[in-house]
Amino acid sequence: MSVEIDVKSSLKTMRHFKISLTQLVVTAGIVSFILGTVVLLGWYSHNPRLIQINSIFVPMQYNTALCFFLSGAVLILLQIKRKNISGLLGSVVLLIGLITLLEYIFGIDLFLDQLFMEHYITVHTSTPGRMAPNTALCFTLTGFAALYYALFYRQRNMSATIGIVGALIFGLGLVAFTGYFLNMEAAYGWGKLTRMAIHTAAGFIIIGFGYIFLSWSLDKVTTSNLPRWLPLHVLIVGLTFTISIWQAFHVHEMKITALFGSEFASFSDEGILMFGVLMSVALAISIKMIMIARLRIAEALEANKLYREEFEERQRAEDELRESEEKYRTLFERESDAIFISDPDTFKIIEANEATSIMYGYDKDELIGMSCLKFSAEAERSTDASERIREDGKVSVQHRLHRKKDGTIFPVDINGYAITLGDNKVMFAVSKDISERIQAEEDRKKLEIHMRQQQKLESIGTLASGIA
Repeated sequence: MSVEIDVKSSLKTMRHFKISLTQLVVTAGIVSFILGTVVLLGWYSHNPRLIQINSIFVPMQYNTALCFFLSGAVLILLQIKRKNISGLLGSVVLLIGLITLLEYIFGIDLFLDQLFMEHYITVHTSTPGRMAPNTALCFTLTGFAALYYALFYRQRNMSATIGIVGALIFGLGLVAFTGYFLNMEAAYGWGKLTRMAIHTAAGFIIIGFGYIFLSWSLDKVTTSNLPRWLPLHVLIVGLTFTISIWQAFHVHEMKITALFGSEFASFSDEGILMFGVLMSVALAISIKMIMIARLRIAEALEANKLYREEFEERQRAEDELRESEEKYRTLFERESDAIFISDPDTFKIIEANEATSIMYGYDKDELIGMSCLKFSAEAERSTDASERIREDGKVSVQHRLHRKKDGTIFPVDINGYAITLGDNKVMFAVSKDISERIQAEEDRKKLEIHMRQQQKLESIGTLASGIA
């Protein structure tokens, strides 16, 4: 019973867990949508505080805010199953991210940076209006995830792919966001190119979480209550964060060496890289081992439940059999008619009730193993009735004469049935002493004869009186 309650409560928890994941995806979409909307309003209203948080920070470019606006809408639309619209908006985000990356890679201007807004804030911006390269990479991944979901919704490994992309977005955003607190410009800026804004980094953390939660909600919830690909996500986030922080520390180390000489060089960046990789791998393996352990526990609980159900079913069947046997034994012993069970081939009695002993005058021990044909007092002990029992399954014999142990002959009616006990067929016979009934019939016949004779005498008397 406790196992059944545990399984039911586990299923209930999984249903609530899935609902909460859906809510988290929608929340991430709303936050991204609001972030993009607020910064867009800042550009239109010329409010620098909405655009760059602090005057020394890099601003969130207009195209960045527009992509956050669209990405938030995509997450919301994905949850209400509007795949076509979300795929279209995701394509726009993907296109903006790709074009910006191409501009950086080939050093060209494709006239996208100030297509929608002429930029008037260019702090830490290599090209006015152009989002940072790591920002463009994140939006390329974001647009890809939305488009991939819309096109391959029913693909088997779709949820895992979405989750991996979400983990990359989250990792890149987390690195940039951490760089601001560590005062390491290389963590949120690549070389002398445009830096990623601090609220842009926060936005990517939210979007990354959104796609991770989306993939989790789409995946089949297992008995371990965790998605099967979670260790891979943890490893990707850990390695992304480690490599990016290592790169930032490495750049910082090179600057110190260039300013003060090689004697100030240290191995902190290599230590961070080694420690981060080992920790990421160890954490991923630990989570995998926890999932395996929880799965084994769930399987053991399920096996225990099945075993308990089988045991209870067997116990219930045994109790029912015992109860039926007790009822049968009670009826068998209390029956006033002789009941005996015999072998259909040898006619030897296998079991007999107390009434059989009383009726035929044999002790029960004498009855067991004795041929039931010995009861017959007919001139020929025919086995026709026994043969009919074996062939037809039942027989009824009226007014058959049986003999008791002391030689007394008495009439009986016999009803026989062929039944199966276990793997064996037996003859089940009920012998009823009809002596009283026969005697009653004879008394009735004698009375009828007497009454007829009496009537004849009365008729003769009446006739004689008439003649006289």
